[in-house]
Amino acid sequence: MKTCTGRRISENRTMNRLALCRNVLLLFALASWVPGADADDDGFQESDSPVEDAAVLAVGRGMYDDRHAGWRYRGRWKTSSAPGAYKKTVHISKRIGASALFSYAGQGIRIYYRACPDCGEMVVLLNGDQVKTLSTSSPVPEWRRTSVTAPSNGRHRVQILHRKGERLILDALRVLVAPTSPRLPAGCALFPPNNIWNARVDKLPVHARSDAWIDSIGRNAGLHMDFGSGTWNGGPIGIPYNVVEYSKVKTYWPVFDYAGESDPGPYPIPPSPAREWGSDHHVLALDAENCMLYELYDAERATGQWHAGSGAIWDLTSNHLRPDGWTSADAAGLPILPGLVRYEEILAGEIRHAIRFTASATNSYIWPARHLTSGSPGVLTDIPPMGARFRLKASFDVSGYPTELQVILRAMQRYGIILADNGSDWYVSGAPDRRWDNDMLHLLDAVEGSDFEAVDVSSLQVDSDSGEVRLNRWKPAIGNRLQIQYTGAIDLTKDVDIYNLDLFETDASQVSDLHAQGKRVMCYLSAGSWEDWRPDADRYPSSVLGKEYEGWPGERWLDIRRINLLSPLLGARLDLCRAKGFDGVDPDNVDGYQNDTGFPLTARDQLRFNAWLANEAHGRGLAIGLKNDIEQAKRLRDHFDWALTEDCFDQGWCDHPNLASFIAQGKPVFDVEYKDNGIRFDRFCKQVTALQHSGLYKRRNLNAYLRVCP
Repeated sequence: MKTCTGRRISENRTMNRLALCRNVLLLFALASWVPGADADDDGFQESDSPVEDAAVLAVGRGMYDDRHAGWRYRGRWKTSSAPGAYKKTVHISKRIGASALFSYAGQGIRIYYRACPDCGEMVVLLNGDQVKTLSTSSPVPEWRRTSVTAPSNGRHRVQILHRKGERLILDALRVLVAPTSPRLPAGCALFPPNNIWNARVDKLPVHARSDAWIDSIGRNAGLHMDFGSGTWNGGPIGIPYNVVEYSKVKTYWPVFDYAGESDPGPYPIPPSPAREWGSDHHVLALDAENCMLYELYDAERATGQWHAGSGAIWDLTSNHLRPDGWTSADAAGLPILPGLVRYEEILAGEIRHAIRFTASATNSYIWPARHLTSGSPGVLTDIPPMGARFRLKASFDVSGYPTELQVILRAMQRYGIILADNGSDWYVSGAPDRRWDNDMLHLLDAVEGSDFEAVDVSSLQVDSDSGEVRLNRWKPAIGNRLQIQYTGAIDLTKDVDIYNLDLFETDASQVSDLHAQGKRVMCYLSAGSWEDWRPDADRYPSSVLGKEYEGWPGERWLDIRRINLLSPLLGARLDLCRAKGFDGVDPDNVDGYQNDTGFPLTARDQLRFNAWLANEAHGRGLAIGLKNDIEQAKRLRDHFDWALTEDCFDQGWCDHPNLASFIAQGKPVFDVEYKDNGIRFDRFCKQVTALQHSGLYKRRNLNAYLRVCP
């Protein structure tokens, strides 16, 4: 193997030298480094940390032993085989004035050095500026480390100068790179679309105490984006988060200061988690396997045990709130991650949730908050309560701001900001990311408190113990009559309440004509199978296509586990459904786990997919029904607005208790029987009427023919 040695090269060629050497730099484990070997507390990414951009993949990755990293030495330094943390090699200077110069690509450098009785003083210069003076003297010999950081990722030079004492002993350097926030898993939305975090507030009334609350926080005070790229005071700017797989990381039962208001655990925490820099030390972990969110406040690991002030565990598929009066990892008793501004949302061009912010003074709390730091529950004053919602006024002109900032400002107008913790006034929370332009973010400093108004969200509340909101979407009722037609010229004259029509074969004018008659319209689409005749068929990757659907030529099952691949495809179909004016969606083939699909689908896979699909529909203002997945109907009833069965009378299961659970919640059940089964229509109607179901009798080709149970 060829190696890159540390031979002397000119200073202006150091970076080129490093570029040539990257492929052969050795990566080393921290196993022999004892102090802090299992966790880093500065929030930077190091070796083996994922970096999204291929162009940056090599920057800052790896451990750089100073023998192999293009060092340039001035003065008398020598390499020694004395035991060290890396490769059992150290570099020693015994001459005051000697220095070592290293050029690197990244943001910072972590310096590993030896402290000993006759060790001297080290001066560290970054890009020619003295940034640190450090005594390496210690009565007890030990290995230590220190870090220096530049304002942002880039190409930098660090120089280490031997200024005092008999010797300096350097072991190795590790390049640091500012983190890029991980992408959220496609199948784990941050709470259902009908959650208060995801509700628009641009049409809600102004709160009666709006002026007083604005004055309290600061009418003339400007916003501050409390996130960005690079570092501040030695650490990344913002609240980072971790995406984990529960089955692949170690779990812990933290010791809590406020155990009485904390979820005991266990908490899945990666070996070197991204942790908030500063005083709050939040650790956030999203479990991509189970769509659970784990959040810790003031988290610290010592002697193998995690300690925290408080902790909360959130089921992201549920609208449940904390018990009344409980804190969380945030003072308001709210989750943190759903309120962060994330750079991936800027790239997507839209933020579809409220944004977290802080204020120095709060009093009491209001829904959806659950906890206060001052005042009395239920007693509102002119000081804003935890949970107060504000929005940027609609009259605020965002057009003069850069496109990236318009995404943030439009979210503040549509979804608003939520007061979630005590802190600096009008400080807005987000995740650190090296792609942020800090100078651009500072343009938002000109947005003042007077540009906001407090919003009264009480009309959205369904239950004080739930984050669910009332959405203005249609829901069918028990007793509604249904017509299903997918073939032939659509007969718009049927005496029914609802039409179920094919998404692609129906145009917006037909939906409009039915609306003019006072009827509602569902769009039919296949969510669990691929059909080769559909206009979007060529967009489905082959990796998600399974076995042929027996009896239906040109149709194949889908791998519903691959929500990340199916999400944009099915999302586009739901968008088309909404754009044509449909009121709801009838998704077919959502019981693939019971069929021979070619994939090892489980009941859990189906539950996750079906719940995700329902959330996507509701988030677009569409009602949605559950079709034929009867075994899971009771577990999914909170996600769906009706149930639809086929052949239940012929097969003898119309009275299944899971269907009764829909009726118990005031949600209709539509039973479809087909003429080719030879059943007696009167007997079918007698049973379904007794069950309070709506019965309809159709031909298998689903043309205009219809008989409806009276």
